[in-house]
Amino acid sequence: MMMMMMMMMMMMMMMMMMMMMMMIIIMMRMMMRIVMRRREEEDNDNENMMMMMMMMMMMMMMIMIMKKKTDKKNKDMNSRNRKNRKKEQKEEQEEGQKQIEGKRTERRARRKKGIRETGRVL
Repeated sequence: MMMMMMMMMMMMMMMMMMMMMMMIIIMMRMMMRIVMRRREEEDNDNENMMMMMMMMMMMMMMIMIMKKKTDKKNKDMNSRNRKNRKKEQKEEQEEGQKQIEGKRTERRARRKKGIRETGRVL
């Protein structure tokens, strides 16, 4: 059952990606047509630049939307994993802190005795 669900999700994702790509391609074609037409009418560099900028913006927007969608799905899938990972990281950090504290106290003790970390008497 889970495998089926996963497969369905993957298929949906692929379809969405394909749709997005098609949209982007169509948009680009339209933009290029307009730009070409403008060039034939009059050589206005500013307008061409504007059109190019618009194309870039559209691309960026599409990419952002795609990223958001994938992120959401990944979040749903990875929420448990992330929680477990966070717990592990916290535990590791605490262990590391304890070790550092232990080293510090050792150093302090040595200094009090008048012995440096190298072991020489001051």
